[in-house]
Amino acid sequence: MSTTYVTRLFGGRDIGVVFDADSGTLSIAGHSIGLSTLSAGLQSRWHDAVASTAPASNQVDGNGNSVLGRAAFGGDKVDIAVGAILDATPSWANAIRATIATIP
Repeated sequence: MSTTYVTRLFGGRDIGVVFDADSGTLSIAGHSIGLSTLSAGLQSRWHDAVASTAPASNQVDGNGNSVLGRAAFGGDKVDIAVGAILDATPSWANAIRATIATIP
């Protein structure tokens, strides 16, 4: 089952981060990264963020997957964890930036 977290990244854009717990991947704008490829510290940061994030909304998409909104005022731990992961994986971050640059 996957969960989509609405995050604010790249200068304030609301972007969905999909976490697939079954495959252990994060996906943004069609670009995925395996959590197992990250350092133990980043993996722990991600798992702690997900465990402590209360849903701002509890919606289900058409496939039965959860969609969780971000906190109303500013970032939450998921935003911070994703930012740290993006900082540590510049090739993944650059691929995502290139993709979202084409979205109006």
